[in-house]
Amino acid sequence: MKGYLHHLVYLVLSSFVIYNQRTEIFCLMSIFEASTLVLATGKINNKSPKQDLLYATTFVSTRLLFHAIMIYLYFNYHQSKSIWLILSFLYPFHCYWFYGFIRQKVYARNRQRKLSQYNKMFYSKKELEEALNSIQPKPIHYFLEKEDNDSEVEERRSNTLFTLIY
Repeated sequence: MKGYLHHLVYLVLSSFVIYNQRTEIFCLMSIFEASTLVLATGKINNKSPKQDLLYATTFVSTRLLFHAIMIYLYFNYHQSKSIWLILSFLYPFHCYWFYGFIRQKVYARNRQRKLSQYNKMFYSKKELEEALNSIQPKPIHYFLEKEDNDSEVEERRSNTLFTLIY
């Protein structure tokens, strides 16, 4: 589920919880947002593999493991089954989002390997090292800007191959 739809679902469920005066669930489940905090911090700073690992760890521990424990506890030890139903309804969303995160990381890793293999086929090791040492990393938006000067755009495209290796 993308964008507005998942926010709409959470709004409806939040309204249901408030209407039934079960607001303690908000306090208990606010731990889910720990992974969101890590994700936002990673977007502010330059993303690194360590940041992705921290995000994946907090996501699994809070939105998958803690969530599963809460489903179990509410089903077995709580008189209200409505909270259990809400938690059970939301759990597949978290599984789907984590699956998407893993797919994205696998795709990025495979793309990186292909670019690396491509460079090794057409350039010697010495040429690659010289090119990598001479080019400063640029932010991604630098390459996405549209330019009228075709030669400058062409130069950026040729340099992109080397900067993606980092």
